[in-house]
Amino acid sequence: MSLARRLAASGAVLPDYDGGSLVNVAASLLDAFGARRDDDPRPVRDLDAGLLRDAAAVVLILVDGLGEGQLRRAADRGDAPNLARLHETRSHPLTSVFPSSTVCALGSLDTARPPGTHALVAYQHWLDEFDCVAQMLRWGPADQPRSFVEPPWNAEPRGFVPLDTIDARLAEAGVARFLIQPAVFKSSPLVRMLSPDSTYVPYLATSSAAIVTRRLLQAQASRRERTFAFVYWPTLDTIAHFLGPRSEEHDAELRAIDGLLVAPLREALDGHVVFLLTADHGHVTLDLDRAVRFEDHPELLAMLRYPPAGEHRVALMSPRDGAREAVRSYCAETFADAIVADADEAFELGLYGRPVSAAARRRTGEVLLIATGASQYWYTFIQSELAAHRGSHGALSSEEMRVPLLVWSA
Repeated sequence: MSLARRLAASGAVLPDYDGGSLVNVAASLLDAFGARRDDDPRPVRDLDAGLLRDAAAVVLILVDGLGEGQLRRAADRGDAPNLARLHETRSHPLTSVFPSSTVCALGSLDTARPPGTHALVAYQHWLDEFDCVAQMLRWGPADQPRSFVEPPWNAEPRGFVPLDTIDARLAEAGVARFLIQPAVFKSSPLVRMLSPDSTYVPYLATSSAAIVTRRLLQAQASRRERTFAFVYWPTLDTIAHFLGPRSEEHDAELRAIDGLLVAPLREALDGHVVFLLTADHGHVTLDLDRAVRFEDHPELLAMLRYPPAGEHRVALMSPRDGAREAVRSYCAETFADAIVADADEAFELGLYGRPVSAAARRRTGEVLLIATGASQYWYTFIQSELAAHRGSHGALSSEEMRVPLLVWSA
């Protein structure tokens, strides 16, 4: 059976790169500031382009881990009145990218290209440049708590993605650019890789994110500069991973987002400001009894050039010469809750978008293990970093793939 039919039978939601994904959000931002090119993806379908073009400032809010289903449940409970009102009247539901991962999504939001093109293809993936599996949020060896910016590598993140970034293209258009994120991320390799020339505006706690944002927008209004700001709220994702997307703590965090972030940013501001709120991915609830550690499968590991990389919900494997069919057979027989596919099948189906770069092909490996249901699979490179999750993402379930896009003016 083809990969497309197997995914359809599992209820998979494929990325909608033709107008309904995070890639298209980036294209809409470029269009808003007159920086979109003919070779860019189309903007988000049915989104009012004139509203964005007329704005003095456009603010993109990324709530890490907020799936469409999670938002809808909060609205139904009455927990999030501001989000619920926007969801009723100003909603453009989207898909994430594949894999439905923060690294992949940020790469797409910062380049207006799908993962197959920008080649940030997972939380962990092989890097020829450093001859190892890398953890991409830290941009360092997966098996060491270090970064490639440190000795002995002393590598520079800027330019690692060989594409024009949104940051660079908006700079050429004369747009003032700001990152409003936790102070701890200020010098992170990913920021230096994707938005090196944006002005970093740190906040110390998520409770002050809206305060910092409003203060910045008021200052920019007095300068009469066209402005783009990217606001990042990280903590919902952390809670969903370790406590689950249906936990009391998750619901409390959504109430905080509604009251401490969205409510203040719906109040009137000087100038014409348009807000876009979206997410990199959602979360699916996982069953800890169905968690698989690849260390418990030495026969599989012996057939691979390096341990499985990827996400908890998508494993990327590179078989040794002549071992591809044996790896596929082992996975199909042993991991009944997963879909096993050749990477070439995934590329051909368009899961990674088009075109697919040579770097993306090398980093993905040759065999994919895509989780379904409540299963998860991982290899522990560093004991303290990866353990069984109660909620996760990366694969193609509706909970992981469907994300909101809420739009409003202030």
